Amino acid sequence: MKVLSAVVLATSLGCAARGATITAGLPTETDFVPYAMQLAGLVSLSSACPIKKDVYTASHVVLPWMEAATFQELGYSWSTPSGLRGYLNPLSTGTHRDLSTMELAMSNDLPKFWKAAAALPSEGDRVRWVEYDESPEAQLAPVQREAHVLRTIGGYVQFDVEPAAGSSGGCLWNDSDEVVGVVVWGWGNTGLAVLTAGYWFYGE
Repeated sequence: MKVLSAVVLATSLGCAARGATITAGLPTETDFVPYAMQLAGLVSLSSACPIKKDVYTASHVVLPWMEAATFQELGYSWSTPSGLRGYLNPLSTGTHRDLSTMELAMSNDLPKFWKAAAALPSEGDRVRWVEYDESPEAQLAPVQREAHVLRTIGGYVQFDVEPAAGSSGGCLWNDSDEVVGVVVWGWGNTGLAVLTAGYWFYGE
């Protein structure tokens, strides 16, 4: 059976975040689906990841490839399966990595903010994310999936399961319910590394 691999951008903010329940020691089995920050916009369905006090997504969500020539950054509406909702406006768009920050707007609702992992995950570590289920029966319902880390490449974390389209910008959690990355891209349909999740350099 062909094994698909995936890559994630790794986090290292290291400060405690409001709203997150962190359990030390044994791995958690948290259901992340109710907290998933799902985005709907002009050109796509995608995802976002609230960390500490900021909201992150992939740069190609904020600045799709077809808009790159004009540098027309896009805003999005957001919601969670638990019923929260609002709008996001772009704040900053990275060019050396596929990572952008966004600003909450026009809503009193706040998403659950998570703690960022203090270090890169190790080979074999479990990671989890929420994606849109593309099966005909589910019709894009949110579903939680998991994979295991294969290696890191320049701060990007490669793992062994291909996430579905629309995962870009979503949180990638470790077994302590900390965010180790923000899903950003992959080489789908090639059998090569298929996914990346956004990262922060140490000390930022």
